[in-house]
Amino acid sequence: MIIATLLLCPVYVHAINKCVDDKGNVSFQDKPCKADQTAETVSIAENRDSENLDNLTPVYVKIPGVGEGAMFSYRWWDAQIIQPDPAMPPTVKMKARPGEEPISFSMTFIPNKLGKAVSVEESAETVYDMAARYAAGSVEQEVQLETLDTTIGPAIYASFNEAQYEDAPVPEGEFFSITVGQAAHSRIVVGFTILTNGTDSTALTEALNIIGSFQIMASAQ
Repeated sequence: MIIATLLLCPVYVHAINKCVDDKGNVSFQDKPCKADQTAETVSIAENRDSENLDNLTPVYVKIPGVGEGAMFSYRWWDAQIIQPDPAMPPTVKMKARPGEEPISFSMTFIPNKLGKAVSVEESAETVYDMAARYAAGSVEQEVQLETLDTTIGPAIYASFNEAQYEDAPVPEGEFFSITVGQAAHSRIVVGFTILTNGTDSTALTEALNIIGSFQIMASAQ
């Protein structure tokens, strides 16, 4: 029943505008940039919904001050919840089983104590700053923000392929690509890191599906 409920919440993608003024200041917004700003529409990644319930398994997390959350994982991944102290934010880590397409994926669920919703623009600025460290050593050489709608609001993320592995084999236990981002609203911020072998990989698409599936199922009293 939980899985069916999660799958009834479709994941949509939408655009966000990157605006640069004459002083080089960067901002992100849903509305168009001002006439005197340089405008760039952030690239959008396609996502898909899973249709076969036999491939999915529910994962539940207890988030202090928020309540119980739920998402799905895939039967070919192993999921582990890390929460040494019930008062601390939980982290869900997932990785592929031997023989499957490699992935290492983590989501951390942090209560939002600001008392107000985190806007798309604020999330974009946070992710841009977080992702900038990976640009220099990447094939892309720049931060390209992408967005997708989730049950708790838009998630903002950026993906990179490591330049050192572009024409060389990836050592066992390492990954060619990294994706970092967050989804946020008035009660919770979900930060995530996804390691895969390619930003066009099926494993990355599946990880985005999981992010899109997360829901707060029961509120804390």
